[in-house]
Amino acid sequence: MRFYIAAPLSLCGDCAVEVFNFVANLVTEFIVKGKNQMQVTELDIWQVLTPLIRLGWKHWIAVAVFLWGWIHQYHCHKILVANLSFAAVETHKWYRQKFKDYPSNRFAIIPFLL
Repeated sequence: MRFYIAAPLSLCGDCAVEVFNFVANLVTEFIVKGKNQMQVTELDIWQVLTPLIRLGWKHWIAVAVFLWGWIHQYHCHKILVANLSFAAVETHKWYRQKFKDYPSNRFAIIPFLL
C-alpha cells in the first residue's frame, strides 16, 4: 500500500512546489478579487484539435502501436485472472476434501460470495 502512495509522490516531487504556488495564487486571487472579478476560462475546441490534426503519419502509427499493446495487455490480464480464479476454486475444493479441519467459513476468491 505504501508503494501506491510513495510512487506518485516521488514522480511529482519536482513540480510539487510549483503546483502548490499556482494553487495558492489562485486561492489568493479568488479571496482578494472575489468570484465576480475572476477571469472566465474559455475553451476553444479548435485549440484542442489543431495539434492532433497536425500530427504526422509516424505519430499516428506510434499511437496505434501503443493502443494495440495496451489492448493486448488488457486481454492477457483477463486470461490471467480467469486462469487464477479457476485454480483458486479447484484448490479450495481440494483443501476442503483433503483436510477435515479446514474452516468451512473460508472462501476461495471473494469473501462471502465465492
